[in-house]
Amino acid sequence: MSAYNLQLPGGMKPTNPTPVDGYYNNGGKPYTSTTEACTFVDRAVRYAGLTVLVGMVEYWWLAENLADTGLVVKTAGAGPGGALGGGGGLIETTYANALNLIAQNQLVPTATYKFADYPTTDMPTYITALDKSVFSSTAYVYDGGVTEYEVEVPAGTIRIKPRANGETVFADDFTVSQSGGRSFGHFQDGEVVPARGKTAAAVILLAAIDNKFPTYNPAAIAISMSAPGDGEVGESVNNSLRADFSSNDAGGLVKLRILRNGARLGNESATSPASAVDTTTRVLGAVSYQATADYLAGVAKNIQPAGTADYRPAQTRSPYAIQAAENNFASGVINLNGYYRYFFGPVVAVPNTSQAVRSLAGSRLTNAGNQFTLDTGAVTNKFAIAVPNGRSLQSVTDTDALGADITSEYHVSDIVVNDAGGNPVAYKLYVMQQAVPYSSSHRHVVTIG
Repeated sequence: MSAYNLQLPGGMKPTNPTPVDGYYNNGGKPYTSTTEACTFVDRAVRYAGLTVLVGMVEYWWLAENLADTGLVVKTAGAGPGGALGGGGGLIETTYANALNLIAQNQLVPTATYKFADYPTTDMPTYITALDKSVFSSTAYVYDGGVTEYEVEVPAGTIRIKPRANGETVFADDFTVSQSGGRSFGHFQDGEVVPARGKTAAAVILLAAIDNKFPTYNPAAIAISMSAPGDGEVGESVNNSLRADFSSNDAGGLVKLRILRNGARLGNESATSPASAVDTTTRVLGAVSYQATADYLAGVAKNIQPAGTADYRPAQTRSPYAIQAAENNFASGVINLNGYYRYFFGPVVAVPNTSQAVRSLAGSRLTNAGNQFTLDTGAVTNKFAIAVPNGRSLQSVTDTDALGADITSEYHVSDIVVNDAGGNPVAYKLYVMQQAVPYSSSHRHVVTIG
């Protein structure tokens, strides 16, 4: 049997405006898509060079791929059994077919190949880890053998094309071999330069320009108060507190709050600063205040000079990572402290009341230090020191009497002294009496234990 089903002595001349090949279009109208064409033209009847009209563009099947993925734009300059592409322009194809032609070095330098089915989670092994991290670049070059291929990522599709002909490229990677601390750009002695498929100019730029990751300014939070940190037990305090939050490179503030001894004071605020007032009385010890904030994640900065987004995992307040969201970001703690007082000074009569003790010329909070000086003056012959229970007189020296130790001349008794709020507190009263006043003031250096 002949291989030809129909033999005519002359050419065919259709009398209607229809193509000779019934598969060329769909009932006289162009296919609306390559999917429609593949559905209409069964695999069993396809052959290399079978041409269909999609829209107003002709497509054909290549010899090496008669599957749906082998239907590509028909271009001039190459037959259906040859390389993909021809005289130039945009060639729509599949990822797998394009990679196959790259491996065979059959891409045409004047053509651009576009495919939308690029597997974003399955990069080819010859694309380096760095390429993967910056593959959102609008233009990037990767190695496909001895030829460099330029990758473009416009509007969600991928285009690949060979670089212009005539450029000499490295046939393989090479290892830096330098001594005396020298290097090849940022590549140190012993490092491998990924030069394969790259031009000399490209390798020099690769060595000279090192992509630098950005740094970040983490969020900051602080708290302040109007009242002095230290004061006497029993003192009434109207303490105004303020919390300040700065997002810096983190995201926006969600909530800002002030805590008193771990419990919220006042209302939460969605803006900074937040404020609250604590009307309280100093107690022996401390009342603590702290600010906490909830905030959103920040945005990635660009790696330079690549201009691509930082891909490192977000972390909480690390200067070397995208800023992660955080709840209960806490400030430092500030305290409203309460202390008893030491009272001391010369007296005309030995104190026997709280008021008399609190009227002594000198006083200081117990946290201000356990050593102080009592100036005797030259009027009276009696000198008193009052300390809260739990403290005691360790020593007294007279610096104006050659540093004489006069501790034993101060005699102790019990007395009750009110704190700043009028609450009674047990004290020890130490009194020294001598026959006559000093002729000139002496300095008694007192040490409390």
